Amino acid sequence: MRSRRALIALVAAMAVFMTFVAAAPPTAYDGEPGLVANPVYHVDTLIGTGTGGETVGEINNFPGASVPFGMVQYSPDTLNNYAGYNYDNPRSTGFSMTHASVGCAAFGDISMLPTTTPTGSQPWNAWERIAHNDTEQGVPGYYTVRFPGAKVIAELTATTRTGIGRFSYPRDGRPALFHVRSGASLAGNSRATIQIGEDNSTITGWATSGGFCGKNNTYTVYFAMKFSQPFTSYGSWDGYQVYPGVRGAASPYSGGYVEFPTGSVLEVRTALSYVSIDGARANLAAEGGASFEEARAAASSKWNAALSRIAVAGRRGGDLETFYTSLYRSLLHPNTFNDADGRYIGFDGLIHTVARGHTQYTNFSDWDTYRGLAALQGMLFPEQASDMAQSLVNDAEQSGSYPRWALANCATGEMSGDSVVALIVNLYAFGAKDFDLKTALLYMVNAAIRGGVGLNGYVERPGIDTYLQLGYAPQTAAFGSGASITLEWSIDDFAISRFADSLGDAAIAAEFQNRAQYWQNLFNPSTRYISPRDATGFFFAGPGFVESHTGFGQEGFDEGNAEQYVWWVPHNVAGLVTALGGRKVVAARLDRFTKELNVGPNEPYLWAGNEPGFGVPWLYNYIGQPWKTQLTVDRVRGLFGPTPDGEPGNDDLGALSSWYVWAALGLYPSTPGTPILTVNAPVFDRAVIALPGGKFVQISAPGASGPNRLKYINGLSVDGKATDHTSLPESIIQTGGDLKFSLSAHPNKVWGTAESSAPPSFPAGSTAVTVNVSRPVVTIAPGATAKVKVDAQRMIDVAGGYTTSGMSSVNGITAAPVSGQFAPDGSAAIAVAITVAPSVPEDYYLVYLTTTVGESARRSTVFVVVGTEAGES
Repeated sequence: MRSRRALIALVAAMAVFMTFVAAAPPTAYDGEPGLVANPVYHVDTLIGTGTGGETVGEINNFPGASVPFGMVQYSPDTLNNYAGYNYDNPRSTGFSMTHASVGCAAFGDISMLPTTTPTGSQPWNAWERIAHNDTEQGVPGYYTVRFPGAKVIAELTATTRTGIGRFSYPRDGRPALFHVRSGASLAGNSRATIQIGEDNSTITGWATSGGFCGKNNTYTVYFAMKFSQPFTSYGSWDGYQVYPGVRGAASPYSGGYVEFPTGSVLEVRTALSYVSIDGARANLAAEGGASFEEARAAASSKWNAALSRIAVAGRRGGDLETFYTSLYRSLLHPNTFNDADGRYIGFDGLIHTVARGHTQYTNFSDWDTYRGLAALQGMLFPEQASDMAQSLVNDAEQSGSYPRWALANCATGEMSGDSVVALIVNLYAFGAKDFDLKTALLYMVNAAIRGGVGLNGYVERPGIDTYLQLGYAPQTAAFGSGASITLEWSIDDFAISRFADSLGDAAIAAEFQNRAQYWQNLFNPSTRYISPRDATGFFFAGPGFVESHTGFGQEGFDEGNAEQYVWWVPHNVAGLVTALGGRKVVAARLDRFTKELNVGPNEPYLWAGNEPGFGVPWLYNYIGQPWKTQLTVDRVRGLFGPTPDGEPGNDDLGALSSWYVWAALGLYPSTPGTPILTVNAPVFDRAVIALPGGKFVQISAPGASGPNRLKYINGLSVDGKATDHTSLPESIIQTGGDLKFSLSAHPNKVWGTAESSAPPSFPAGSTAVTVNVSRPVVTIAPGATAKVKVDAQRMIDVAGGYTTSGMSSVNGITAAPVSGQFAPDGSAAIAVAITVAPSVPEDYYLVYLTTTVGESARRSTVFVVVGTEAGES
């Protein structure tokens, strides 16, 4: 097998060479390279298993063996890494059966360690040095590594529900020991058992884990393990003591060991089930009969077929490896949850059976994956994506509501928003049509109106009554990150609107289109930020962006800050641009924002490695500067590469990898809930995307991958017709089409710059104005007048002038009406004179100011202190 590390070294050397080539005079285009025929040869599963940088930390990908969307991820673990594996860690605890690229401890269930070190008194803490060198290799469906100290060579492959390991022990007289840790899940175990079989060739057991990111979820996974030869001795442990010759243990720290003759070449087949040990045995019988090499070949074949849904042609080997490894990562999750006979454990704790020919899936990190991964899976694998959507509908029918961030058969409720809704609608918009659409909509609306009460205290949209009353999520302890929730629920409601419209429910569509604009209720015209707001309606005092020196983001925002979240209104970018002051103002602000690309949650720049910033590079397409989209996308793509550190953040079950897949193709699903694709310059000279029914999206971009790589769009045609639109027709996802990019070495500042060239926005339901009184307390003496300033911002381009009037809670306090026009950037500083009659006694009073623009009216509150110390607010 070829050396992956040597290949990476070659790629690096080529990159240096290319810098000299790039300086040479341009050469004529010599024709496009051939399409990749066997994409598995361009996947290195060690890419992205290291660290994404000082700020973002571990990438958390795993290099081991799996098949597309398989139940099993048979992969190595390294000591004290909460998601399992880190390439820079030289200490391995062995190989476990379940993994996910997540940001909290999860999975790592049923760990096993081949070793030649005597068992000792604490085998549950044992580890071996792992060789991160040319002996460690990972390709789709196969992984191998050497333990230098133990001199054991491990090889792993997998089927959907089984992992097959081949372990070659040294012939040096040392014992061939094999540890099995049933109680070693990465998040810990509340219960676990192990039973060493009387036949001296099998082990069974189960483990209960959970507690994802501090939540109260639990799951139980069962296993059945069979060895290719009988073991000669055995023992077990409970985490406190070792019991030689004892076949079983029941403890959260339980495990056991078996021994084989020195120099053994051992094959171990392990099947999982979330139903029972008998289910695991049945899965082993159904899938564990093939030889190691047969299973490896079958896994490779499955991956080659899956990855071949996109064929690309490019000259740069590093780009091919990065692309196909990213596509590979995009197809690891969600995961098969049902046994080979169709049975699975439901969200109600009962055993159900999935319909014949279908699959029940789980592990949806929806907040991460609705933005790009769902669209990719819906487009490439509509059959599986339909089962994914139906799986979530099944979960809702069993529990009463959709699970947010579903892990096994529990809702963790992790992250803000109701992103499971947007995920389902994105799967649907991009091709998943074969699921119970009406029931899917029913549960979406139920949560959006009544909260969606599930099991064990889980609520899909907690606080929905307050949200609907105020039109936003207030910044309170009950809501947590109120600004993030409001932005996410606005997107979720937009997705419901689009889904309802496609199903012919015009009333639901209209209601939720209006709710999709609730983000405007948190737009503060005084700061031009989307900002947290308290339950009484007041914005937080001070600037919109506040740098945090201690937390993981700014108060009111989930994993980010106000500067990063202000851009997250993907369904109404045109409205956001108007609110921010227009195209010119937004362009300058975006330029400042994208000056740095991966700064983490506390600075006012792009954090490209985290989900809220994924769509930012394409915003230039909306403001008439598409060449800056092309440049910014290319800069962010540069954060990816064919190395263990080759991703800019936590991959989050394929969220980050799918971003790269889209960006490399020159496309991006910019508007959740729709099949809209906006464009950028591709990385490859050609790409062919296979759609259902023998249709294709064919992309041609001559010169994209040449030695003098062309990075800018000079022109675009769709099915032979030239277009200056920076997005594609929505129908292309169903019909296919031919896209021909004309590229250039320098920016074209004419193509795609017209307002009509921008991707669609959906402003229906928008308010015409937002207002804020930044200093809402004013002291006025009896018989005197003072002015307060109302900051107003036009929110739609066609808004006319404004009128502000007021009324008081008592007679004797009046506010003079004011009318005027907005400034060119849509702002207005409205000075309202408030007069207190001499007869008004000293006290505190409320004055309500109403600013009206067209049919929109916004109210603000002023506290008037009537006293002898008069002053202007």
